[in-house]
Amino acid sequence: MKLTKLKVDLNRSKENEKIRQEVMTRVLSSKSGSDFIKINKLNTEQIDDNLGTVKRMVDDLAVCEPCTSFHTCPKDVKGYQIRLDTTSGKYFEVEYVKCSKLLEFERVANHYVYKQFPNQWIENRLSNLASNNYRAPLIKLSADLLTERIKSLYIYGKSGLGKSFISAAISNEFIEIKSGKVAFVNAHDLIEELRNLVYEDKPNYLLKVKELELVDLLIIDDLGNEKITEWSKEEVIFPLIEARLKTNKAVVVNSDYSLQELKALYAKDSIKAKKMIERFENSFKVFELIGVLPK
Repeated sequence: MKLTKLKVDLNRSKENEKIRQEVMTRVLSSKSGSDFIKINKLNTEQIDDNLGTVKRMVDDLAVCEPCTSFHTCPKDVKGYQIRLDTTSGKYFEVEYVKCSKLLEFERVANHYVYKQFPNQWIENRLSNLASNNYRAPLIKLSADLLTERIKSLYIYGKSGLGKSFISAAISNEFIEIKSGKVAFVNAHDLIEELRNLVYEDKPNYLLKVKELELVDLLIIDDLGNEKITEWSKEEVIFPLIEARLKTNKAVVVNSDYSLQELKALYAKDSIKAKKMIERFENSFKVFELIGVLPK
């Protein structure tokens, strides 16, 4: 759908009288037009003086009516709509303002310290996830996390089943309920970022690690698929998760691997790593997400 453009000449003339009357009737009968007139206490003469401008606003808002997300907005500048300033004199001035969908997106996004997932996932909520026999128990566990019946959740299963997608819904729902700060990090991207900082900017490295320890909810996505080294395990991943478990802060971990598989992947000859995975086994509520991968 494209923004309706003004295609008719609305200048006052005898030839345009019928067209102007049709447009006036349309404006007055539209919800956005009648609401605009009522809120601003306007009379018919003022609308008549600004008929083209008011029609432009009504057409613009008509595009917004079926909208469910600013990401699917058909306008050239997504998330903005026309507002008319009626206080500047006889003729109204056109302003472009953020729509409610964009404002809601920004409100949620501002609670993220880190947000390593697509912007459109900001609109994910547990209530609008497509539920099935595989997902329903996970959605229930997610609700338990949000109500603090559990504090840590480990989700594993084959790649492509929606672990990240569901976890984004958990973090967005957490923001709605708690208004807390959230970090959603991809394990690979996090390790690469911190690896660069530890050598080039140690103060910033320490700051970012501290942020991850202190946020109200931490989600580590795709654990086990990062570049695994002694440093990544024993200086970043394990201490970070351990710090959150000790302070009883909410943490969700997603992985393609079960904890037993993760132990084999991480521990090998490392007794310390083996003990940490065993600590996780005793601390996390573990859920295996199964299902049929899309073809």
